Amino acid sequence: MNTQRNRLVRLAFTAALTGALLVATPVLAQAASNDSKTTQTSFTDKQLKQFVSAQQNVQEAIQTWDPKVAAADEDKRADVQEEENKALAKAVTSSGLKPDTYNAIATSAQQDPDLTRRIQSFMEPQ
Repeated sequence: MNTQRNRLVRLAFTAALTGALLVATPVLAQAASNDSKTTQTSFTDKQLKQFVSAQQNVQEAIQTWDPKVAAADEDKRADVQEEENKALAKAVTSSGLKPDTYNAIATSAQQDPDLTRRIQSFMEPQ
Protein backbone atom coordinates (compact mmCIF):
# COMPACT_ATOMS: atom_id res chain seq x y z
CA MET A 1 0.00 0.00 0.00
CA ASN A 2 2.82 2.39 0.88
CA THR A 3 4.53 1.54 -2.43
CA GLN A 4 1.36 2.44 -4.32
CA ARG A 5 1.11 5.74 -2.43
CA ASN A 6 4.75 6.56 -3.26
CA ARG A 7 4.07 5.74 -6.88
CA LEU A 8 1.05 8.04 -6.92
CA VAL A 9 3.09 10.81 -5.32
CA ARG A 10 5.76 10.38 -8.02
CA LEU A 11 3.10 10.48 -10.74
CA ALA A 12 1.68 13.65 -9.24
CA PHE A 13 5.15 15.18 -9.16
CA THR A 14 5.70 14.20 -12.78
CA ALA A 15 2.44 15.80 -13.82
CA ALA A 16 3.16 18.92 -11.79
CA LEU A 17 6.70 19.13 -13.12
CA THR A 18 5.59 18.72 -16.71
CA GLY A 19 2.84 21.28 -16.38
CA ALA A 20 5.06 23.73 -14.58
CA LEU A 21 7.80 23.34 -17.15
CA LEU A 22 5.38 24.03 -19.96
CA VAL A 23 4.16 27.20 -18.23
CA ALA A 24 7.39 28.54 -16.78
CA THR A 25 9.83 27.83 -19.59
CA PRO A 26 8.44 30.32 -22.14
CA VAL A 27 8.07 33.02 -19.51
CA LEU A 28 11.57 32.53 -18.17
CA ALA A 29 12.97 32.43 -21.68
CA GLN A 30 12.33 36.16 -21.79
CA ALA A 31 14.38 36.64 -18.64
CA ALA A 32 17.27 34.46 -19.78
CA SER A 33 20.44 36.03 -21.00
CA ASN A 34 20.67 36.28 -24.76
CA ASP A 35 24.45 36.15 -24.48
CA SER A 36 24.54 32.43 -23.72
CA LYS A 37 23.81 30.37 -26.81
CA THR A 38 25.34 27.12 -25.59
CA THR A 39 23.13 24.18 -24.73
CA GLN A 40 24.23 22.03 -21.85
CA THR A 41 23.19 18.41 -22.00
CA SER A 42 24.72 17.14 -18.76
CA PHE A 43 23.75 18.61 -15.42
CA THR A 44 25.26 18.08 -11.99
CA ASP A 45 23.27 16.86 -9.02
CA LYS A 46 23.79 20.28 -7.45
CA GLN A 47 22.22 21.98 -10.48
CA LEU A 48 19.27 19.60 -10.42
CA LYS A 49 18.72 20.22 -6.70
CA GLN A 50 18.81 23.95 -7.43
CA PHE A 51 16.35 23.37 -10.27
CA VAL A 52 13.91 21.62 -7.92
CA SER A 53 14.19 24.50 -5.47
CA ALA A 54 13.78 27.03 -8.27
CA GLN A 55 10.77 25.16 -9.61
CA GLN A 56 9.04 25.49 -6.25
CA ASN A 57 9.86 29.20 -6.18
CA VAL A 58 8.62 29.62 -9.76
CA GLN A 59 5.32 27.92 -8.93
CA GLU A 60 4.82 30.29 -6.01
CA ALA A 61 5.61 33.29 -8.21
CA ILE A 62 3.20 32.08 -10.90
CA GLN A 63 0.44 31.61 -8.31
CA THR A 64 1.09 35.13 -7.04
CA TRP A 65 1.47 36.93 -10.35
CA ASP A 66 -0.90 35.22 -12.78
CA PRO A 67 -4.01 36.57 -11.01
CA LYS A 68 -2.43 40.05 -10.99
CA VAL A 69 -1.76 39.85 -14.73
CA ALA A 70 -5.28 38.62 -15.39
CA ALA A 71 -6.80 41.40 -13.27
CA ALA A 72 -4.65 44.19 -14.72
CA ASP A 73 -6.23 46.76 -16.98
CA GLU A 74 -5.26 46.23 -20.58
CA ASP A 75 -3.15 49.39 -20.65
CA LYS A 76 -1.18 48.23 -17.58
CA ARG A 77 -0.96 44.51 -18.40
CA ALA A 78 2.44 44.73 -20.13
CA ASP A 79 3.92 46.44 -17.06
CA VAL A 80 2.47 43.79 -14.75
CA GLN A 81 3.80 41.02 -17.02
CA GLU A 82 7.24 42.64 -16.92
CA GLU A 83 7.10 42.61 -13.12
CA GLU A 84 6.03 38.96 -13.24
CA ASN A 85 9.03 38.15 -15.45
CA LYS A 86 11.33 39.87 -12.95
CA ALA A 87 9.75 37.87 -10.12
CA LEU A 88 10.19 34.63 -12.06
CA ALA A 89 13.83 35.41 -12.79
CA LYS A 90 14.38 36.20 -9.10
CA ALA A 91 12.65 32.94 -8.16
CA VAL A 92 15.23 31.11 -10.24
CA THR A 93 18.32 33.09 -9.26
CA SER A 94 17.47 32.84 -5.55
CA SER A 95 18.06 29.09 -5.88
CA GLY A 96 21.54 29.65 -7.28
CA LEU A 97 20.75 29.04 -10.96
CA LYS A 98 20.88 31.43 -13.86
CA PRO A 99 17.66 31.62 -15.89
CA ASP A 100 19.41 30.19 -18.97
CA THR A 101 20.55 27.14 -16.97
CA TYR A 102 17.04 26.72 -15.57
CA ASN A 103 15.63 26.89 -19.09
CA ALA A 104 18.20 24.40 -20.38
CA ILE A 105 17.30 21.91 -17.66
CA ALA A 106 13.57 22.42 -18.23
CA THR A 107 13.90 21.97 -21.99
CA SER A 108 16.12 18.92 -21.62
CA ALA A 109 13.79 17.34 -19.05
CA GLN A 110 10.90 17.58 -21.51
CA GLN A 111 12.86 15.45 -23.97
CA ASP A 112 14.89 13.21 -21.67
CA PRO A 113 13.03 10.76 -19.40
CA ASP A 114 16.27 9.87 -17.58
CA LEU A 115 16.83 13.51 -16.68
CA THR A 116 13.22 13.79 -15.53
CA ARG A 117 13.78 10.78 -13.25
CA ARG A 118 16.96 12.37 -11.87
CA ILE A 119 15.04 15.56 -11.13
CA GLN A 120 12.27 13.56 -9.46
CA SER A 121 14.81 11.82 -7.25
CA PHE A 122 15.54 15.20 -5.64
CA MET A 123 11.90 16.01 -4.98
CA GLU A 124 10.60 15.38 -1.51
CA PRO A 125 7.22 13.66 -1.24
CA GLN A 126 4.66 15.91 0.41
